[in-house]
Amino acid sequence: MKTFNQMREMIAEAKVSMTKLKAGMSLNVIHAGRSSSNYGVRDQDVYGGKVKVLGIGIKPYKDKPNKRQVLATDLKSFKSKYSSVFKSEEIMYGQFFTALDRLKEAVDMIVDQEKGIKGPASLVWMWQVTEGENKGVLGFCYISNEPKWEVTFLNKSTEFKLES
Repeated sequence: MKTFNQMREMIAEAKVSMTKLKAGMSLNVIHAGRSSSNYGVRDQDVYGGKVKVLGIGIKPYKDKPNKRQVLATDLKSFKSKYSSVFKSEEIMYGQFFTALDRLKEAVDMIVDQEKGIKGPASLVWMWQVTEGENKGVLGFCYISNEPKWEVTFLNKSTEFKLES
């Protein structure tokens, strides 16, 4: 039988969902899903160490990731910053298959409205590697066409899981 403190430690090292993600969190990004099995990297750490989450933002497809692309600390503050888009009739009452489809459509509307963002672009969570051989590298995850959250590293695009 495990003690209360052992159970608490197990819970602390748990998966983190994309909706609970916030800037400042330190996490491991682990390859997961069918595509990672095909590439032979399933359950391997993507960056070889922990990453520090910088925030959520919009990154044009051809641009390299940089810290200026971060627009908010979490998804809730991003939605409140662009509340006019998220409360528009197209987003509120549109026909979407999933919540990620709705989010992608909202990002397309934001890109059309914002002068500082040049499209086409996608919503990304940005992070910086804090440990290992890739220390200092800026990475990101994005919503793919599936739609699923995916991470790209070493020319491989796979689903992933976040662990604290």
